[in-house]
Amino acid sequence: MKKFLTSFDLKIIAIATMTLDHVGFYLFPQIEWLRIIGRIAFPLFAFLSAESYRYTHNKKAYASRMVVLGLLFSAVRLTVDPTSGADIFLTLGLGFCVLWGMDEKQYWFSLLAFLFGVFVLPVDYSWYGIIMVPFFYYSIDKPWIQLAGMCLLNVAFVMWGNAHVIQYASIVALLFIVCYNHQLGYRKGKYIFYFYYPLHVMVLYGLSFLL
Repeated sequence: MKKFLTSFDLKIIAIATMTLDHVGFYLFPQIEWLRIIGRIAFPLFAFLSAESYRYTHNKKAYASRMVVLGLLFSAVRLTVDPTSGADIFLTLGLGFCVLWGMDEKQYWFSLLAFLFGVFVLPVDYSWYGIIMVPFFYYSIDKPWIQLAGMCLLNVAFVMWGNAHVIQYASIVALLFIVCYNHQLGYRKGKYIFYFYYPLHVMVLYGLSFLL
């Protein structure tokens, strides 16, 4: 199979599907297909976080940036919408930390990051989201392992994580991941997601009062 999707392409797909998901959540909850398409977003972001770990030269700076932004955006989101929960940046940042600890054989660090995200400040996607980052790192270019792992993780998340059955649609993200060519692609606008995520949530939340 020809691999033609760059890291930038995956990020755009993730942002687009995430936006549809949030449009469905805040504005049109009766349109379920928006939420179904939205399930594709998080696995792509988790995969990209795993790839960032693979290529970044300063893991401490990356982890610190993600966790600090996650805490900051969580405070903003919870102020605007108390039902929103902790921000996805925190999920990805803690997943990065779990992977970092595992890779350096500092398992105590991985355990602390995992427990913090699950029990201290419950993050979006809980344990499922945190585990997804190291899962993709260790299964890179192993599509059948990724498929089996995603199926098992989603079954567990639906059965014991109180996730809705539409969560199974997240497996579709593998169709995009298998086309990933390990290239960065378009390099400008590197930090667009950092600002887009909290801003679009606040805009959609505000619009929800007008509908």
